[in-house]
Amino acid sequence: MPILIPGIGAQDGDMEKTVTAGKNSRGQGMIINSSRGIIFASKGEDFAEAARRETEKLAEQIHIARLRDTCNLAGGQAIPL
Repeated sequence: MPILIPGIGAQDGDMEKTVTAGKNSRGQGMIINSSRGIIFASKGEDFAEAARRETEKLAEQIHIARLRDTCNLAGGQAIPL
């Protein structure tokens, strides 16, 4: 069962530590929440675009943290993307 992880984004949680500590034996099992960083991305008419940028930035940070964790588990060997 996945766990909900708050504190990423506006609360400035550590993404890499979160991914390392929060994953299950299959490298999954997390739902990472980032409400404020997305819903307050802009107060202007560009809100949709700004919220999308923040969402994509968060997804990329999660992806990078997962790759780094995988590399650490592989003894620091590069893993092809």
